[in-house]
Amino acid sequence: SIHASANRFSDRGEARVLFGNDNGRILCLNAVTGDKIWEAAAEQRINSAPAIGDGKAWFCGCDARLRTLDLTNGKEIISADIDQLAGGSPALLDDRAIIGTDQGHVLAISADGKSRLWNYDKIDGDAMVLATPAIAEGLAIVGAEDRQIHAIDISTGNQRWTFKTRGDVEASAIISAGRVYVGSKDKRFYVLDLATGKELWSFSAARAITATAAIAQGVAIVADTAGNVYCLEPVGK
Repeated sequence: SIHASANRFSDRGEARVLFGNDNGRILCLNAVTGDKIWEAAAEQRINSAPAIGDGKAWFCGCDARLRTLDLTNGKEIISADIDQLAGGSPALLDDRAIIGTDQGHVLAISADGKSRLWNYDKIDGDAMVLATPAIAEGLAIVGAEDRQIHAIDISTGNQRWTFKTRGDVEASAIISAGRVYVGSKDKRFYVLDLATGKELWSFSAARAITATAAIAQGVAIVADTAGNVYCLEPVGK
């Protein structure tokens, strides 16, 4: 089965779709015809969508490795040990990838996969980090199953602030216009100041929020586990 969204990209004008599955297979398909272009393999299942940058696809999963594959042919370029399984996608910067893992860690791995630049270990109770980090203004923002949202300095790995919720935070945050938007299993959708972590406002849903929101044209679209979809307008007010 497939748990995560696929990622779409173009190679030499040809639209392609890339995804992993529970069998540890990584597939690249023609987006128009569905024909398989190439296939690669991990050692365990992959629950997250790939990150795409610099002609490479970055995958991580239950085999505790961060892999990069050549987008053209699927050839493995990097396979870096990250110690624990990772349920979210890596966030890519020019010189590093940032990824959350089980056992309460957020890691920064160099772009060549050879160096661990820092290891953030301030997740309470060694709780899992399922969310994909959101990056802006020198900060990585990521929720965890310790019921907190963590702001991490992307250069040093130092903690800048935390925000406590009343439920696990599995949804990935979105950053827009100096604000952090993220839902929690406590049924609330939070808007925080990016620089300080101060709560600006929140919205109460009927059930837990475990999926990432979408923001466009001044509104936020949020779904809960009861099947409700909310349109919040205007964002940030």
